[in-house]
Amino acid sequence: MSLTSLLILVAAQTAPAAPTLAQETWRFDVAGTARTALVHRPQPGTGLAPVVMAFHGHGGSGSSFANSVRLTEAWPEAWAIYPDGLPTASTRDPEGKKSGWDNARPATDSRDLAFVDALLRRLGSESGVDATRIFAMGHSNGGAMIYGLWAARADRFAGFAPSAAAGARGLTAAKPAFVLMGEADAIVSPELQRASLAEVRRLNGAQGEAKVTGFRHDYPGGTPTAAYIHPEGHRFPAEAVPSIVEFFKSLSR
Repeated sequence: MSLTSLLILVAAQTAPAAPTLAQETWRFDVAGTARTALVHRPQPGTGLAPVVMAFHGHGGSGSSFANSVRLTEAWPEAWAIYPDGLPTASTRDPEGKKSGWDNARPATDSRDLAFVDALLRRLGSESGVDATRIFAMGHSNGGAMIYGLWAARADRFAGFAPSAAAGARGLTAAKPAFVLMGEADAIVSPELQRASLAEVRRLNGAQGEAKVTGFRHDYPGGTPTAAYIHPEGHRFPAEAVPSIVEFFKSLSR
């Protein structure tokens, strides 16, 4: 073994291990229906910690979205909660064989808003949760769920990050928002997504010319508003997660 190889081996063996974050599954009975969520607790010693709920797209799961988003790598000081959807019919899955979110309005008829309420109650019983910094993000059908939460539970969240989704029409409460979209999306039309972004900017009073850094757009004025507009299709841009985290870190409810 060369001296260089030996030094590399010794360094690898003596380097401090990355902190291991606690992972568990929370289980609920919501109106007689079993619901689950994958939960990553924040690293020890964090104190009052923010929370991010991350909603998978249609056909996904909490664990699969966790593998895509990897929130704990970008924000180990935060609670990362990945709820699991239920079989849900959609235009692409009319028989409802795959999991998703119902996004029902009004809120009183929504099984998934009731699930979110159960998650919020559980968080309220946990020590170390900063109730002023609870955020929600989601992709596709999960992004539509974010707009549903914005419409029905705006007072419980400090900010939102919908991806590859439309649904801002009819929102009434200005809230910090980081909107993600692909200009070549063949599932949720870019025109609808741009219309939702325009409505978010109007509602938030963020009408100034954007400061553009790469794919990120920051809109001045009013309630904090940003977007990540990439040239690809209907995918969650995992590379944008550090920007989402940076945006969330600057907020409180």
